[in-house]
Amino acid sequence: MIEWKTGKPIRILPGEDAAGRMKPDFVGEDGDGEQSRIRTEKGMAGDRVRTSTGKGRNGQKAEETADEGETERLRAREKGVYYLQFSSKTEEEMRRKLAGQGFSPASVDYAVDYLKERRYLNDEDYARRYVEKNGKRKSERQIRYDLSQKGISSEILDLVLEENPVDELEQILALLEKRGYPKEDADEEEIRKQYAYLARRGFSCGSIRAAIEHYARKR
Repeated sequence: MIEWKTGKPIRILPGEDAAGRMKPDFVGEDGDGEQSRIRTEKGMAGDRVRTSTGKGRNGQKAEETADEGETERLRAREKGVYYLQFSSKTEEEMRRKLAGQGFSPASVDYAVDYLKERRYLNDEDYARRYVEKNGKRKSERQIRYDLSQKGISSEILDLVLEENPVDELEQILALLEKRGYPKEDADEEEIRKQYAYLARRGFSCGSIRAAIEHYARKR
């Protein structure tokens, strides 16, 4: 093209008009190989350029990574449902299971939240069922220990055991009967032996003392 004032030829770069301005809607390539649609806007300070980025190599990689993350989250969710088909789980037990299978923390969180929303995981319900099942054969201390190992919080334990108190005295009396106690000739050594056995089972000192005194009165 010839400039009319000077009569000299001028070079017009791709995407420019004869005045050297960027053409609207010109599509170029940026340094990362991503296509950028360029538009010009007239403003008070003159022409300014704004770009909107489409998908290129980096964008495609990001999308693939997002898809992989979504796939893993769904797999973690399905694995969680699968585990619950065989036995109930606490939230902590489920987290350990899924983490042990190599799922990322984000996928574990997603799966656990999904299961909790549908009440497939509920620590309070789990603790309540456990106490109902074991409250007649385990001490309160043993129950607290067992459930804390499963990740049940002390707040939930306090609530559930208040609703379903463990009758330790009844359990101790049944155990003493089973072990052949009381004996008419029970001495201090026999009493200490039974006391130590019951203490190892997790029964409180007060409950053990009450049971021993119960048999002392009977004699």
